[in-house]
This record gives sequence, C-alpha cells and structure tokens, in this order.
Amino acid sequence: MTKTQAEKISKLLIDIDIEVSADELEDLEDQEKVYEYLDEHDHFNVEIIYHSNAIEYLSEHDNSLTESLALASDAGCTLENLNSEILASLLASQNTREAYNGIIDDIEEVLNSEEKYENGRSENS
Repeated sequence: MTKTQAEKISKLLIDIDIEVSADELEDLEDQEKVYEYLDEHDHFNVEIIYHSNAIEYLSEHDNSLTESLALASDAGCTLENLNSEILASLLASQNTREAYNGIIDDIEEVLNSEEKYENGRSENS
C-alpha cells in the first residue's frame, strides 16, 4: 500500500484504540494482511489489569457477565482460574476484534480508492 493509504488506515485503527504506525502498515498489500499483522503482533489482545479496572469494564460492557463467561468457556477457562481481570481482558479483546470488523469496509475503501486513483493516473500518463 502507499504511504497515504497506510496513514489513513493507521488513523482508522487509532480510532478503535489500536495503535499502529503507518510505517508498520506500508508493506501490507490488503485488508486481510492488515488483520494478520495485527493478530500476529497481539494488537487484538487487550489486557485489563487491576480488579477495579476489570470490574468497571465489565459493568460497562457486560453487566450480567453472560458474554464474558461464554468467552471464558470457549477459551477453556475453568472456575478455578477465572477472575475479573481475565473476564474483562477476554471481553475487551473480543470487542477490539469486533471494532476492527466494523471498519473493514472503511479500510477496503481506502485501499480501493487510492488504487483506482493510482491506476487512473498511470493510464493517463
């Protein structure tokens, strides 16, 4: 992708609390590669530390604990190793992935609009 595309995508990611520089994105070819890069570099893994922060996050995002407990079950957690920090971290990580999924179309638009401009420009040159 171009430097301009990388900068625009970096801004989209910052809006969902994923901090990645444009330089890190420039070598990536498409949205799938962006996702793979973010996943491989643990940008979707959110760690919420301290009981008070975890309780606050859970009360704001999953007051009944239904979703976070389902995520814990899917992750193979047992009651013996569960605590508020794990539940909040699992939920925050899931919410970050969902936020990314919410901007996929925007990322594709950035990649496609810049690509069309470049292709149109090179054909007219």
